[in-house]
Amino acid sequence: MEASCARPRLLAVRLLPLGLAGALLAAGCRDRQPPVPVELETVDVSPTIDAELSTEDDLQAARRTPALSGVLPGGVPSDLPLVVPASLVDFGPAPDGRAYLELDTGRPPAEVRAWLGERLPAAGWTISAIGEAGLEARKGPRRVGYRLIDLTPGTRIRVDYQPE
Repeated sequence: MEASCARPRLLAVRLLPLGLAGALLAAGCRDRQPPVPVELETVDVSPTIDAELSTEDDLQAARRTPALSGVLPGGVPSDLPLVVPASLVDFGPAPDGRAYLELDTGRPPAEVRAWLGERLPAAGWTISAIGEAGLEARKGPRRVGYRLIDLTPGTRIRVDYQPE
């Protein structure tokens, strides 16, 4: 008699998880109403205690000048103007024994072109061609090309040069 009594109990224990899973699935299938958005009250607050503070007059504040992020490969001519701030994103060999490097800057192409138009002659380079997409310059037998690619915001600058 005990064996026959244990069988329904064992069956109930085995079916209980299936019944619970079915109930949970059925509860998840009901149509749910989207929550009603709550109106939030807008409150004006006063400025924080340190809102007027600045490091402008702080003698110990570390001032950083715009710089180039990344390590330039060997052979980049030291008299080659490079736009800063910028990040080095690529470099390598180019055809005819030349090399290239690519820089990303937050400056727009027109500003980069104007900057190069000032810096190249100041470094002794003669600008031989200038266009919407970049410029070329010469210094003795050496030549360099700057190609400007609009990234909006910012510019990618590809510099093709003769390694030193």
